[in-house]
Amino acid sequence: MYFLKVRLGKERVRVRPKGGIFSFLEYKGPFYMPEGEGWLPEADLYETEAFYVIKVNVAGVKKSHLDLTLHGDTLKVSGQRVWEEMEGAVMRYHRLEMGQGPFERSFQLPDDADPNFIEAVLADGMLTIKIRKRGFDSIDVGS
Repeated sequence: MYFLKVRLGKERVRVRPKGGIFSFLEYKGPFYMPEGEGWLPEADLYETEAFYVIKVNVAGVKKSHLDLTLHGDTLKVSGQRVWEEMEGAVMRYHRLEMGQGPFERSFQLPDDADPNFIEAVLADGMLTIKIRKRGFDSIDVGS
């Protein structure tokens, strides 16, 4: 873990030119991104000699709010990031960029994926799903 020291000073802030990318990045006051139809967590897919691996970034999603379902050759990962409010606190939001609410991702498994050997682990906000390939029955899923 890295810590950064933040120093507050009375120096004059340099004014950025108006227009272009600077106007897009400039803070313009309170911003709200409504829940809408949910959000889509990022996913990485790769394979090793014996496994197909799917990693889904579900930071902030509790294990009890995740659901993995296999329908035929389609693996569905769904869940919900719950909006947390502090009891008794008056909160004035300025920017909400992290997706909230329900999500769903579907992944079609290759023909040689063995649906009987699937392992899913949630650690540090990353859901890692390992699906063993057919023909590698002697290899432990945890490998």
